[in-house]
Amino acid sequence: MENKTLAIIKISLLSFIAFLLTIILIILLINPKKSWNIFELSSKSELVYENKIEDNIKEINVTTKAAAIEIKKSTKNYIEVKYYGEKDDKELTLTKENQILEINENKNYFCIGICNYAAHKIVISVPENYEYEINLKTTSGDINLEEINNQNLNIKTISGDVSVQKAENAKIETTSGDIEINEVNRLNAKSVSGEIIIKFLKSKCNLKTTSGDIEIDNLELLDDSDITSISGDIEINKNLGAYIKTETLSGEVNVENNDRYAKNELKIKTTSGDIEVEN
Repeated sequence: MENKTLAIIKISLLSFIAFLLTIILIILLINPKKSWNIFELSSKSELVYENKIEDNIKEINVTTKAAAIEIKKSTKNYIEVKYYGEKDDKELTLTKENQILEINENKNYFCIGICNYAAHKIVISVPENYEYEINLKTTSGDINLEEINNQNLNIKTISGDVSVQKAENAKIETTSGDIEINEVNRLNAKSVSGEIIIKFLKSKCNLKTTSGDIEIDNLELLDDSDITSISGDIEINKNLGAYIKTETLSGEVNVENNDRYAKNELKIKTTSGDIEVEN
């Protein structure tokens, strides 16, 4: 009886391996030019595409799957696009129409076991006085921005992390990716399970998370604002000039030196998350 059971287990295991190898073989036949080295922890990254855009661009739209996006300031008076990846990558498309720059990375990623997409990155250098709309969208790629002076920054990612050095007006949405901002004036941010961490927040904010924590080091509001979370904790280390109005079902609340007569009001609402504010 024991030998029979062992034989069944062996047959099941061999059947699964045969099925897996068949799937891999089919994919390789469909795309024979792609290398599927699943044990490689990192692949060599090199510059495979670059372009200088000297047109008058008033909107930049970038969409990727797993490739990271990096926006940098430049002392030059034109926009420069560089794509880093594997030698034979040709999945990047760039179009210009009606003063709109569209950049799309269409690489099909397939992975079994250990995956690494860090080698693929789009770097866009914009003039330091560029103040027009920038829209960035990724599935799992991280997004990193230096100091940006534009009035309309829109970022959306599922699992990629977002890092912003400085922005005037930003709208950021993630599912599980973290949001980290050094300085922002007006911010509309939403995350499901990712954290929102801000060093300096000025003017106005509307922040929402489901389970992700929200932490603000320095808050100086010039308009009424809202922060909402279901189970995430909310912490403000230094609040300047805003009355804190709190609402929670089961979370703990600690607000120090709350000024009821302050000009602006910050509404903080949680279901079970804790609220802590230092004035």
